[in-house]
Amino acid sequence: MEKPIATYEEARFELRRRFALFPDRIRVTGKGLYLGRLDAVIPLSILHPDPARQWVRGQLFRYGLFALFVAACWAASLSLGGGPEALVRPWVVGVLGSLALVGLLVVLANIRPVEFARFQTDAGVIALDVGRVGRQAEGFDEFVDLLIEQIQGARPTA
Repeated sequence: MEKPIATYEEARFELRRRFALFPDRIRVTGKGLYLGRLDAVIPLSILHPDPARQWVRGQLFRYGLFALFVAACWAASLSLGGGPEALVRPWVVGVLGSLALVGLLVVLANIRPVEFARFQTDAGVIALDVGRVGRQAEGFDEFVDLLIEQIQGARPTA
């Protein structure tokens, strides 16, 4: 079995992926909360060597915002229905306070956006993206530079 030139692993809550770079292809394997298992081999010759950069926040950030929004709407409806004193009832403080606290903690834990290098094909479709997230994040730039170099070598010359 051929050994890869380089490997890189990214780990997010909802997805873990491993990239194995070979001279003419890259193999992406992983496991995701929503996607299940992933095993794809992408030929480097179909990719453009100039990646687009994108910074996005994960799914947990949106879940945290949703929890804060639900807590705020619930508090507003209780306040409109029973006046401001309805918000100091023990069950309201416990339930709404817990929901708001969990939402706030999840938002704060995921507030920093993750950088992705996105490689597209000649058709303009994003065929590969690599994220700066996980334990190997410090090796992201080195891996992406090596990937660009391998793509340039694998692309057909016209």
